[in-house]
Amino acid sequence: RSAEELGGLDIAVANVSGKVDLNGATPDLVAALIRGVAPEARAAVRSLLRLREAAQNAKDQAQTQQNQTPQAQAGQLQAGQVRQSQESRETPAFRSAVELARVPGVGRALFETLLPMVTTHTGSPGLNVQVAATATLLAVTGARSRAEAERANAAFFLAQAPGRVFLIRGEAVTRTGARVAREAVVEFTPG
Repeated sequence: RSAEELGGLDIAVANVSGKVDLNGATPDLVAALIRGVAPEARAAVRSLLRLREAAQNAKDQAQTQQNQTPQAQAGQLQAGQVRQSQESRETPAFRSAVELARVPGVGRALFETLLPMVTTHTGSPGLNVQVAATATLLAVTGARSRAEAERANAAFFLAQAPGRVFLIRGEAVTRTGARVAREAVVEFTPG
C-alpha cells in the first residue's frame, strides 16, 4: 500500500517473558497467579490445569503412536482406532491468551484482570522478574510491593527466560477507517 492510502500506522513491541505462559508455566505458578488476583477462583485453577493436562496427554499419546512401528500402527487402524492429524497432535491447550475466556470458572472480571498478565508465546515454566509487571509479581508472590516481591524467596515461581521473547504488533488504519493488524513473535536466544 502506498503512504497516501494509509491513515496511520502503529507498531508496538512488548517483551512477553514477564508474563505467565498458559501452556508452559508450572502448575504452581498458574495457580499462584489466579489465586493472587482472585482467591475464590479455585474452580478456574482446576479447569485451566485440566485443559493443559488433556492437551499434554493428547500430545503424549500422539508421540507414542508416532514411535510405533508401521505394522503396529496398521494393526491399530484395523482395530478401528483413528490416527490424529499432525495439527491436532501439536495443538497446545491455548493458542492465544484470549482463549482463557473459555475456561470454566473464568468470568469476565477475572479474564480482564488476567489477560495482561498471561501469554502463550514463551513456553517458559517461570517468568522474567526484570520485565514482569508489578501487578503480576504481586499476584504470584503475595507481596505488597514490587521491592518485597523481588526480595521474596520466589525462585519457585520466577525464572530467567532462556532468551527474550517479544510480541511485535503492527496495525494500519486507512483513511476510510479500515484496519489491518498483524502480530509476530520473535525470540532472541543467547549465543
